[in-house]
Amino acid sequence: MKFTIHQKTLERALFHAIGIIEKNVAASIKGHVLLSAKAGRGIMIKTTNMDIVFETNIPCDVEESGSYCVPSHLLYDITKKMSSKCDITVQKLDSDRDDDTINIFSDRASFKINYISADKFPVLNTGDDFVVKTSIGVAQFKEALNIAKVAILNDPTRFSMHGIHIHRDSDDSVKKLYFVSTDWFRVARSSIDLTDDMRDFPPVIVSRKTVTELLKLLDSATSDTFELMVSENKIAANIDCGDTKTSFCSRLVSGTFPNYISVINTQHNKRLVIDNEQFIKSIDRVSTVISDQVNAVKFDISSSKVVISGADRELGRAQEELDAQFDSEPMTINFNGRFIIELLKNISTKKSIILMSQGDMAVKILPDAQRDVGCEFVLMPIEITKA
Repeated sequence: MKFTIHQKTLERALFHAIGIIEKNVAASIKGHVLLSAKAGRGIMIKTTNMDIVFETNIPCDVEESGSYCVPSHLLYDITKKMSSKCDITVQKLDSDRDDDTINIFSDRASFKINYISADKFPVLNTGDDFVVKTSIGVAQFKEALNIAKVAILNDPTRFSMHGIHIHRDSDDSVKKLYFVSTDWFRVARSSIDLTDDMRDFPPVIVSRKTVTELLKLLDSATSDTFELMVSENKIAANIDCGDTKTSFCSRLVSGTFPNYISVINTQHNKRLVIDNEQFIKSIDRVSTVISDQVNAVKFDISSSKVVISGADRELGRAQEELDAQFDSEPMTINFNGRFIIELLKNISTKKSIILMSQGDMAVKILPDAQRDVGCEFVLMPIEITKA
């Protein structure tokens, strides 16, 4: 095997490849990337953690075909430290058949790294049993995932909540595809229009890691659309990243997502309208004096303003007033400051609407204008215990 490739091209491909591999498996085949070079066709880089399969095909100068498995993080570290102005040559000579190393050259640097035979690389069935195959906008899909991921439960042992639930509306007349996460304290839901080729979209749960790595790939996409495929147990994507063609396939999470519908459809009779950016900044300033994890912030709401306050036994107190519009009698409600900031940062309109009923009931947070990607959050208030 012998091929030559530009340093930046190889670095970008390996960056995505190693994202799915844990460093603690570096010594096993799961810590390796499969390099396959074919004369006239370029190279293929493939890796897996047994749940996710990543494959990218890169055009480059191949003098001799061949396939080998090499340590992924080692190859990436070597590539990253090479000069970005140089080409890298990867070579395994016929004369080195008894030597289990591959040669890597760039400028005046050279390395020999150990490899594993290509036939040891696991064969996984990515299959063609997809019930949905659709072309979808990159920007639209990224926004939907970024909105929904904010409330993913940070507990990998709760499999069904450690990811995003994607499903159609139960009412066939409502042509929406929803992306939902919850951590019990919050619900985050985004939505996009359901096209005809999505009509068979099954309800699925996509793991946090799959969401993270898919978003990285979409950040590198050079086309406005990509191909999305879904089956009962897999989600896959084909993405153009410049000259490289990348495919991504992941197992779905098994389990049942919590029934969140009744929470998100709760009726509210009070409406608060606030300037989103100023609200975030005010909460952040008040939170400066709060050191505990609950991060309890108090909101005293009247017809024309919100008084935001916080206190800490050791650090002190803070209070700030913010202009607002409220259509009901004055009320007080308390939230985890960090939680509400994380939600508000995902609202792209200038103003946000907070729908409420009473101080101990969940509120709904919405943008004040319609967007191509729907956005809504539910947040549970908290109780502040007086000292």
